[in-house]
Amino acid sequence: MTLQNTTSLTAALPYSLNVAANGTGQVGFKNPGFNGIHVVPQTYSGQFYVRGTYNGAITAALVSNLTGEVFATIAIPVTSTTGTWTHINYTLVPTVTAPSINNSLLITFDATRATDKSLNFNFISLFPPTYNNRPNGLRPDLMETLAGLNPSFSRLPGGSNVEGESLRIPNEGPWLWNATVGPQINRPGRYGAWTHYDTGGLGLDEWLDFCVDLDMTPILGVFSGLVLDGTILNVTQLQP
Repeated sequence: MTLQNTTSLTAALPYSLNVAANGTGQVGFKNPGFNGIHVVPQTYSGQFYVRGTYNGAITAALVSNLTGEVFATIAIPVTSTTGTWTHINYTLVPTVTAPSINNSLLITFDATRATDKSLNFNFISLFPPTYNNRPNGLRPDLMETLAGLNPSFSRLPGGSNVEGESLRIPNEGPWLWNATVGPQINRPGRYGAWTHYDTGGLGLDEWLDFCVDLDMTPILGVFSGLVLDGTILNVTQLQP
């Protein structure tokens, strides 16, 4: 497996995962989620993009990293080409609860059906049910807890972003609301004020849904050019 930037999905997502298929049998990759995947009997909505000449099934499954047990699986009929990205949607519905969160999303395909001897993958996503069934939405348990607090307003972004802390990170600038709207594949992401990578998946669109769902007044913060350490940016540096 290698990372390639020769077949970008979008300008925001220039790199894709290339999986070689030089032999026979099933080949693929696993993604452990964020420190594991909580598997319970519910519907998980998945999607990914694939590129390369292929005619056959691509299998998605939720599996245990400890025992290899398969909790849910689906064979997705796929016909893709080298010249374009093909968008795949699917669902997984486990019938049992996994004994731990030490599980992964496994995606495999038949090596002999990959005419180009490899396939490229991008934007691999798997979502459990969300609050009010919002696309790309938020966890119901966290939202229900927040709703119990009866909040009246919410501010975006957080304090360290408004204070320009991310400017201390090389090649990073302030949080830009217009880079967090629209389809997720067009959001470039950034390193946040605490140096972890923020995909932009929770963007302005999702935040406004969040405010509507909890009946909160949205307050959009705007970086004024004054950094917490005393640095002051001029008007030219603040463009656009």
